[in-house]
Amino acid sequence: MNDVKLKQKVYLSGPITGVSDYRDRFGAIAVELERQGYTVLNPAAIPKGLNYGEYFPICLAMLDAAESVLMIPGWHQSRGACLEHMYAKTVGKDIAYYDEQERQPMADLRGLNW
Repeated sequence: MNDVKLKQKVYLSGPITGVSDYRDRFGAIAVELERQGYTVLNPAAIPKGLNYGEYFPICLAMLDAAESVLMIPGWHQSRGACLEHMYAKTVGKDIAYYDEQERQPMADLRGLNW
């Protein structure tokens, strides 16, 4: 993780749609952070069975409750994570990157499948 100090309540942002092991990936990071004393808001823990339009408002509510956001690997290839990143920057959340090599601007969202 980069040198941004995470605050107590951390929202995890990364690819979910189309990633078969997303629950394991998010879960492993959540456990790592919880062991360090953080309160983790994990969108991968939302029950299955909703559609994208139902999931996203829940994720935004979780993001609003967080003090900081941790972008996990592959985030820049995810429509939802890119929107979460943009929103977090707009409202002034602290943003950290699990993989510093993925700290890149979202210069062109047109390449994502909307």
